[in-house]
Amino acid sequence: MKGLFQGAVVVAVIVGCFLFTGVWLVWILIARPFAVSRGMIPPTAYDHVVRGWKAERQGRWDVALAEYDEALDLNPRHPDAHARRDALLAAHPELAERTEPPRKPSRG
Repeated sequence: MKGLFQGAVVVAVIVGCFLFTGVWLVWILIARPFAVSRGMIPPTAYDHVVRGWKAERQGRWDVALAEYDEALDLNPRHPDAHARRDALLAAHPELAERTEPPRKPSRG
């Protein structure tokens, strides 16, 4: 009987993990982006980097640069925001004339 109980516990843990993973994936892939796009929850620095990347792909350089700057406002140490912003300015130097330098992360 003890072995049967342990087996049932193992099965319950495995099923729970699958359910939790499924709920988490639905949140990450569907519910959260919907909530951000509708203004139900505020966007994170990562959301702004993704928006900037999408704007870059569409050739909207000013929008992309603004999104990267917004990401850096929220998280001055965000490595992707710095990398994408620097790459965008290297590819389109005319944008550098119309923008302020990025904020340096504070030490401490």
